[in-house]
Amino acid sequence: MSVLDVCCGTGTYAAAVPGPYLGLDLNERFVRFARRRYSNLPRKQFVVGDATAMPLPRQSFDTAIFIDALHHFPVEINRAIFHQLAAIVRAEILIVDVSPHVRNPAKRLALAIDRGDFIRPVAQQVAIVESELRIVRRSVFDQGLYTQTVYVCRAP
Repeated sequence: MSVLDVCCGTGTYAAAVPGPYLGLDLNERFVRFARRRYSNLPRKQFVVGDATAMPLPRQSFDTAIFIDALHHFPVEINRAIFHQLAAIVRAEILIVDVSPHVRNPAKRLALAIDRGDFIRPVAQQVAIVESELRIVRRSVFDQGLYTQTVYVCRAP
């Protein structure tokens, strides 16, 4: 199964993907690091690129992941990314992002120091995702310092 990792950062999830993997990120430093980190794995590729204008053929990936990136972009950018993914991905698009409704003081502190300027309530996340994709399943999980919502989506 081929996986497109949008906003891949340093390629954290590349090792978990057994098949072809393409990591895309706008940060050239992150991409250079990921290329060095996975240089011994030929099926892992990393490119510097704008996720709102991905020059990839229609339905060229089985799956895409967009992990912990939603809260770093304004609505318009997220919609443009999801519009691209709807055309590029054949099967599922996995979106994971922080859920801001937490009572635990340590989790509130972690959210307060997060670099994302657009941490939104889950209802707003759903509205953004559904503007371009169809949510098939949604679940919440606790990952230590963050509580996250997982959206499994498909093209409409």
